[in-house]
Amino acid sequence: MLYLLGVIGTIVVWFALLGVISRPVDRNRTPVVDPVSAWDIARVGADRFRAGLTSTGAPLIHRFPGDHRLVVGLTRSGKSCTVHAIITAFSTSVDAAFVGIDPKRTELGLWRPRFTQVAVDLADIDQAIVRAVRLMKVRQQFLELQGLTKWTAELGPWVFIIIDEYAELVGISTDGIDRAGEGTDIDKGLKRSKALASMRITDIGSLARLGAGLGIKLIISTQYPTAEVLDTQIRNQLDTRFMHRVSGDEQVKVSMGAGRAQQVGANSIPASMPGGLWVVGSEDYNDPVLARSTYVDAADIPTLATRTASAAWTWEQLLSLQTVADRKGLS
Repeated sequence: MLYLLGVIGTIVVWFALLGVISRPVDRNRTPVVDPVSAWDIARVGADRFRAGLTSTGAPLIHRFPGDHRLVVGLTRSGKSCTVHAIITAFSTSVDAAFVGIDPKRTELGLWRPRFTQVAVDLADIDQAIVRAVRLMKVRQQFLELQGLTKWTAELGPWVFIIIDEYAELVGISTDGIDRAGEGTDIDKGLKRSKALASMRITDIGSLARLGAGLGIKLIISTQYPTAEVLDTQIRNQLDTRFMHRVSGDEQVKVSMGAGRAQQVGANSIPASMPGGLWVVGSEDYNDPVLARSTYVDAADIPTLATRTASAAWTWEQLLSLQTVADRKGLS
């Protein structure tokens, strides 16, 4: 009897999960500030935000600032919604600065008023990465001079570097190398481009290894979670993983780790469950948990970005180590 009641309870929760969490937020309401409904985005603690629902009926929790994050999934599987849900939650805090790297020129540009920079062209992307590495070194030197070991919000904001479609960043400069004749102008240009791509990936690897302790967090999104795209150096630093629907077991291994391949199958999230994902990582999710992200309508993002624009940081403020107290005239 108890077993039967448990099965019925699970079915009820899943009906709620499938029917409620996926519905769009009412366009006349502000999903950031409404703390009532389980499918809204809201702060639920000093360092915790809810932005979704798990299969157990508990809220999907995002820690602030949390770990480096990896978000994967096929096109229209919901990965962009997970990224936007995280940004929406954290954008209300003046302790958060955002840098967007968007080689596909999709939706990060909608957040421009709230972001320090949104880079879409290669030159701007390289500039943003160089600035991020410079910021990391400035902060590292500051901690050494102060005799400190880790960054805190009192020293300056957490900087979230969001890379939308990491595979594009890897593939932009390597496509066609093998088809170019040795010594031709095309060959020289492509080799130079490949060298720049290698430097770009090396810098991102440095941010992944050292950035977390210096207040810099990566959120990397891709629909191609393969070992070729995400090398071990970077992948091992992405402690919190969100895996939407993927097409093969190899993608599951890269996304969630080989040890979880048996727990999380490639076909475990049906196409009829938009926004469905597996989450693992941080102290909240030691084992994979099935969940859905809050739906964030792209049409609402410009309003959200404008509403929170007063909390945005410039590169000059970040590199000068300006603090929240400085900005408020409290120091």
